[in-house]
Amino acid sequence: MNHKPKFRKVKQIIYFLFFLNLKVQSNLEFKIDSILIANMLEKVLTTKNNNDAIILINSTRKEIKNAGDFTRQFFYYNLGKYFFIKGNLDSAQSNCTYGKNLTVSNSDSEAKFFNLQGSIFSYKNMYQLAIYNFQKAVAILERNNSKKLAAQINNNIANIFFSLMDYPQAYKYSRASYKVMLRENDTSYIGSVSGILGISLLKIDSIKSAQNYIDSAIYFSTKYNSVLGLIIANYSKGELLLKQNNSKMAQLHFSKSLLLSSNYSQPLYILINSIGLGLANNQSKEYNTAKYNLLNALALTNRIGNKSTIYAVYKNLANTYKGLNNLDSSYYFLDKAHEIYQLNTKQETQRSISQLLIKYEYEKQKKEIVNKQLIINESEKTALERNLIIMAMGFVCLLFIALFIARNRINKTNVTKLKKEGKIKLLEAICLSEEKERERISNELHDELSASLAAFKLNILNRNSSNISDNASITNQISHLQNKVRAIAHNLYPLHFTTVGLDGELNKYCQLINSDNFLVKMNASNCNFLCISPMLAKTVYLITLELISNCLKHSKSKLCFLNLILTENNLAVSIEDEGVGFNVNANRNTQGLNSIKNRIAAINGTIKIDSEINRGTLIMIEINI
Repeated sequence: MNHKPKFRKVKQIIYFLFFLNLKVQSNLEFKIDSILIANMLEKVLTTKNNNDAIILINSTRKEIKNAGDFTRQFFYYNLGKYFFIKGNLDSAQSNCTYGKNLTVSNSDSEAKFFNLQGSIFSYKNMYQLAIYNFQKAVAILERNNSKKLAAQINNNIANIFFSLMDYPQAYKYSRASYKVMLRENDTSYIGSVSGILGISLLKIDSIKSAQNYIDSAIYFSTKYNSVLGLIIANYSKGELLLKQNNSKMAQLHFSKSLLLSSNYSQPLYILINSIGLGLANNQSKEYNTAKYNLLNALALTNRIGNKSTIYAVYKNLANTYKGLNNLDSSYYFLDKAHEIYQLNTKQETQRSISQLLIKYEYEKQKKEIVNKQLIINESEKTALERNLIIMAMGFVCLLFIALFIARNRINKTNVTKLKKEGKIKLLEAICLSEEKERERISNELHDELSASLAAFKLNILNRNSSNISDNASITNQISHLQNKVRAIAHNLYPLHFTTVGLDGELNKYCQLINSDNFLVKMNASNCNFLCISPMLAKTVYLITLELISNCLKHSKSKLCFLNLILTENNLAVSIEDEGVGFNVNANRNTQGLNSIKNRIAAINGTIKIDSEINRGTLIMIEINI
């Protein structure tokens, strides 16, 4: 395969980045170094000998050793991209970290490194960290009014949710990206964004709207010659035609997308197009071709590692072998799909597959019974009846024993249940008493103390005093005290996690404390947080408040990021500031941190703290629910 066009395109991208950086620092030395780095990258991408590539990289590293920060940023960024293209993700991440440390905080250059880190984590299947880095990049770019670049990264987030088959979230981010791309007359990404938007709508059964976006994806991708756009557009068109039972045309578009995916090394789209072709083959009863395509897809699933994708391959292979009348293989793949779906699919799908498994098991047992009946002859009939009587008696004995054991177990279970119910009622009574006391104190703080402070403030303002500065100082202190009392009253007031949810209560708290001097920017996944138990929600809420309070008191940062990500079995909370940071090892055993760690451990959670002096603080909490 001739790779020269691809590498020529890579070189064009590198020179584009070079001229973009020239706007920031236009001096001859930086220009010469950047051309040197661009030439180095083109050579290492085309060389087939890894040792020669490493020698060339180290030689270039020595030549720019004493260059400025912009040149070294450019080197590490492109070196990170090189290792990313080659699949050496650990080296890509290391070079990305080196380069990011040379950037100015909250600059477009820093956002560029966050975007590359997000891509690296995405390929490592570390989706939470990938989304976090992409969101950091988007926040910086939107703050710097770089809306088009932010939209491109929102499309990256949409692609992650698309690979996870979370189509509502994929639609959310691709829709946001599409609006900006259309407004900015983008020619590079509009095709792929339209395709993701179309397939997301198709998967959530908005077929008419999906068709409009899919047709737009094909139009824009063809017009602007976007390879990735054509891959996604043809795949989404194949899915649409498959849903319309037009399997022949669906195969044509899947094949186009598969060919482009193979030529441009896109493993995810090679996989999903192979699955799509298998589905179309099954629909048109071309079972041998379906078997070939689905077995190819199965070989790729371990690389992608998505259980939902593996489940889809197994399920469709079962249908293929059923069409080939190979019931043993069909049952094998159906059983493998059943193992996965028990953990990942919805109850309705579970009932459907269970019925298929029962059907196969029934047919298998029926076949065995027929074979046994052919073997049994008349001479064994009397012996069989005698054996049946003995078995019946044994069964009755076993039944009595089983009933006796079951009764004892039920009695023990009832005793244990009563004890647990007693503990729960006691705990609920304590919590109710505590909530009532908190409400009483909250009302007194808000209604009595706050009112008294307001009256005191008014008296001071009305008092004739020659020293105006003293009056101003006292009123400022009282205003500050009033705000403190209001915050304390809010924290003491009962929380409504059964109606508002953890995300709603945290959002109210953030709105309460937000001011010109300190802002909490909260982002929560589009999930139902009401499914979290009130006791757990309250604990997480109080821990989060304490961490935000620590950020407000100690970080000297004016901005704090709060992220909530809820999945089926996991709740993740991350809190980050851009403040002064601290030495984690030196403060590991402080009373405050130990208290937080103990409370998180009590709810089956883990906490990770990443902080450096003058580099901010990131705290990540994960809880099994």
